[in-house]
Amino acid sequence: MHQLDVDFLDEHIATFILSLQREDGTEFEPTSIRAIISSLDRKLKRHKYPFSIMNEKGPQFSLTRETYNAKKKSLKKQGKGNRPCEADVLTDHEIDIMWQKGVLGPNSPKALVHTMWLNNCLHFGLRGTKEQYSLRWGDIKLKISSDGTEYLELNERQTKTRTGENLSDVRRVTPKMFATNENDPRNPVALYKIYAQKRPANFCDVNDPFYLAPNTIMKQESESDHKESVQWFIRQKIGMNKLSKMLRMMATEAGLPVEKRLTNHSTRKHLVQKLREHNIPATEIMSVTGHKNVQSILNYSNVSHEQQKKCSNILASHGQNADPIQGRKHSVTSTATFSSTQPPSQPEQHQTEAEILPETQVQVPHPQPQYSFQQSLSSSFKSQFFGATFNIQNFHVHNN
Repeated sequence: MHQLDVDFLDEHIATFILSLQREDGTEFEPTSIRAIISSLDRKLKRHKYPFSIMNEKGPQFSLTRETYNAKKKSLKKQGKGNRPCEADVLTDHEIDIMWQKGVLGPNSPKALVHTMWLNNCLHFGLRGTKEQYSLRWGDIKLKISSDGTEYLELNERQTKTRTGENLSDVRRVTPKMFATNENDPRNPVALYKIYAQKRPANFCDVNDPFYLAPNTIMKQESESDHKESVQWFIRQKIGMNKLSKMLRMMATEAGLPVEKRLTNHSTRKHLVQKLREHNIPATEIMSVTGHKNVQSILNYSNVSHEQQKKCSNILASHGQNADPIQGRKHSVTSTATFSSTQPPSQPEQHQTEAEILPETQVQVPHPQPQYSFQQSLSSSFKSQFFGATFNIQNFHVHNN
């Protein structure tokens, strides 16, 4: 392919995009087509092809780009392009359920591995599969700060955005995970210590894998009679396939709804969403997630399910239920008429105005002198609206 002329190759790729369909005859999502084009682009780049399919600004591959744009518009008319396979955000409530069901915690080897994996995703910003798979026991160090607080510090290896090609491209802030209250059952440092104690003593070198497979052949009597002496983990690394499905397996064990699409990527979304809801600046979130671009942080942040529910309830409310002021027993509708030459300052003047405009009424929830209300209006507006009617409730000014 890399030996073909650019115009000839452009025509064939454009024809390929037009005819591209699944085996069952259904259409691909636009993002899937874009991924296929990117794979072709990478192949050409490996062979040092002089032009790029999607990043070229000249006439080269212009037919392919125009065909792809037309294909996207056609698919959008068919309801495609709405990211149906996008991962949902993991919520605090769902994490609580996992703790309640024993999917997370220190009570079993499997639950302890789940807890280590989730904490490393959330506190260190590690991606759920490859970066976790390459993690070594020596990459995380237990340290103590100057105030006596224990914390875990990550020595980052190769990541998606930091491949090691650029030696100056490193995190400016080393990721850390701090201990919480010593009585907190979810204290991440305490859980790390438990995991360190349960690992095989001869399998804790700096280059040994961080995630070990649980011992699945423990006998029932051993678990009950000699629980402390039973080896929880074996000298075997957890495979990448299992790590790639870690959160989905955890959700299934906890009985979470199957229709919710929870993948490993849901943990990073939870991380960004929660920090943004607590008003942490995007630049500080980047120090946790390892992102290089602020826009990437903004793309992760979405309206949560609870926020959508709140908005829907507000829009569905009507009548008195739509009143944003809760517990209000009286409707305050105050209307005043005043003059620019002689602002009303006596109660008698107010009564005269009321006789001239019988529809003007002042209703207040508690009895108070009416002249003080008109004096405040006159003083505030400096009598700029001569002969005007001012409705306080709706803040509308109608000039006669």
